[in-house]
Amino acid sequence: DPCKALSANRKPRRQAAEKNSVDKATMATLGKGDTKTVSPHKSDKATTVTCVAAKSLPGNGSGFILSGSTDKNAILTSIETGKVIAKLTGHSKKVSAVSFLDPFHLHSEAKEDLLADCATLLTASADKSVKIWSLDVSSGKYSASVSFEDHSSDVTGITVHPTCKYLVSCTSDGCWKFLDMSAGVSLRALYTAGDGITACSFHPDGLILGTGGVSGSVRVWDVREAGVEPAKTCVGHTEAVNSLSFSENGYLLASGSQDQTVRIWDLRKMTCVQTLEVGSSAVNAVAFDVSGTYLAVGGGGEGGGDVQVKVVKDWSQSAIISKAHSKPVSGLAWGNSTASSLVSCSLDRT
Repeated sequence: DPCKALSANRKPRRQAAEKNSVDKATMATLGKGDTKTVSPHKSDKATTVTCVAAKSLPGNGSGFILSGSTDKNAILTSIETGKVIAKLTGHSKKVSAVSFLDPFHLHSEAKEDLLADCATLLTASADKSVKIWSLDVSSGKYSASVSFEDHSSDVTGITVHPTCKYLVSCTSDGCWKFLDMSAGVSLRALYTAGDGITACSFHPDGLILGTGGVSGSVRVWDVREAGVEPAKTCVGHTEAVNSLSFSENGYLLASGSQDQTVRIWDLRKMTCVQTLEVGSSAVNAVAFDVSGTYLAVGGGGEGGGDVQVKVVKDWSQSAIISKAHSKPVSGLAWGNSTASSLVSCSLDRT
């Protein structure tokens, strides 16, 4: 059973991440040292960066950023040099979500060639499609090898199953689809009647899917059962859920909302165990690090341009970069498995 194997490997994987993760004193200096700003997308005022993902080799300071924008493109950028490596062109509307297949090599071995290590990229768009991009190693160019175009509305999010074989997409009309990446087919489609889905995320074991809705509801689905109703609906947010993230230990689910709060849900009790007030602006991004020690929060503050890091369990503030961006933060991604770097994107085009 692949999911049992994922569960068995999760504890030693998390323990290794905890051992190598930066300590709280070091985390408190986030944003005060080496900070880089890149602007790979169109520089006109109408363009915004909507989403971001990051990938690096273990023990290697180099890596890639994958960003999506209202310019309809996704761009792969070198973390080390800030140079554009590849431009993925093919969507007809804004790119709403991007993903690497396995950013921290939790389920696969790293390749010596970093570009070859990013052989598969994923994008979703308001044009109702999800594309899987494959690298031609000889030419160094990407092409859309698979395109899922049978969505009935804007695709608002994607999440890769931990086996790296499947993908879930979610749409603004309340549908989520379970997609087979290699076969290029949809295996299942379910609807949340009357509530558009704004975010989705897989549990580290791959057995549970979380979705967030326009209504503020957080729904937890048992992927094995996949009935027409979620296993649990968590109510607490008063406005749309913008982002979801499961902790690596599998116990917690964080949700960031338009209502300017982050809620922490204990999956063992299916209850909200903590509500974080993070400022006077919407929370557009939340992300647990691989060790489960820290939770990054994008948004909040005044104007939504803050990046904050909370310490898991006591939920104290470990780091804050006030006005990291001049406009609201739209996405976050940990830059590596040691939590020593954090990537953010914003409506300010960076």
